[in-house]
Amino acid sequence: MLGLSLGIKISISSKSGHITFVLSTIDMANKYTTAVKTAAGNSVLLRVDEMHDLTTQLSEGCREADKIRRRLEQEKEELESALEEAEAALQQEEAKTARAQLELGAIRQQIDPRIAEKEEEFESTR
Repeated sequence: MLGLSLGIKISISSKSGHITFVLSTIDMANKYTTAVKTAAGNSVLLRVDEMHDLTTQLSEGCREADKIRRRLEQEKEELESALEEAEAALQQEEAKTARAQLELGAIRQQIDPRIAEKEEEFESTR
């Protein structure tokens, strides 16, 4: 019987070593999986942080663009108003010029015959 119990102990101890090896392999696989998950999680967290930073920069850029757009719209309105005033002043000056030309034409119509008459008198007196 001693031989039989010795054989069982050897068989059990070799199976125990195999089980220990399998458990050790499973433990290493779990540790590797955990490390991979942690690395992947860290990578995802880094990407999330980068996305947050980019979103913040984009928001700030949009706010700045809105400020610039509002300022440019205000400048445009001011320029349009100044243009309208300049056009109105130009029309007034054109109207004044037209009136002055009409008055000058009327005066010439009155003066030209007199000048011609005086020139004739001058010629006849020579």
